[in-house]
Amino acid sequence: PFASLALTTQLGGPDVAPGTSATSYHQFQPGAHALVDNATAPPRFVPFTVAASTEADTQPPAATVTVEMKEHEFIMPDEIKAGAQWWEFTNTGQNLHQMGIVILAPDKTLDDAIAWNETGEGPEPFEWVAFWNVMSPGVTSWGELDLPAGTYWVLDFLPDPTKEGLANMAQGMAKEITVTD
Repeated sequence: PFASLALTTQLGGPDVAPGTSATSYHQFQPGAHALVDNATAPPRFVPFTVAASTEADTQPPAATVTVEMKEHEFIMPDEIKAGAQWWEFTNTGQNLHQMGIVILAPDKTLDDAIAWNETGEGPEPFEWVAFWNVMSPGVTSWGELDLPAGTYWVLDFLPDPTKEGLANMAQGMAKEITVTD
């Protein structure tokens, strides 16, 4: 289902569970677009068209947290305040990137998460908290996240296209962050 990724521009966006909603902001260029769900087989999609904007003031929301994704690292604060706030996500790398925010299960480590991501065997060694979907190089998008105080890991689960068999998180795209009250 991921064959279309190399043929399209991925804008990222929040992962939304059934029956829930999320707020995000994207700067679409005028023209034809498609909303694609690659998690289904076959992928589901909805085509839509964006007309030229007549609004003079279509600015993105002011972000409290900025995240830069590039090969082998996340550049973002180590400490973030709890609560709802706008995050700005930018892929400044040469490859596709994504960002999952997880809490490791008791007695589990980053190495356990990397091993699970490589095999998919057994229960997930973490709890999902938030997820920002695949972004193409050069793309910026915004989302509102509401994280309670705690310690989290930020991980890129995608494979590293330059190192067959290794995920981006195994190459350094894993960062521990603290959310404070």
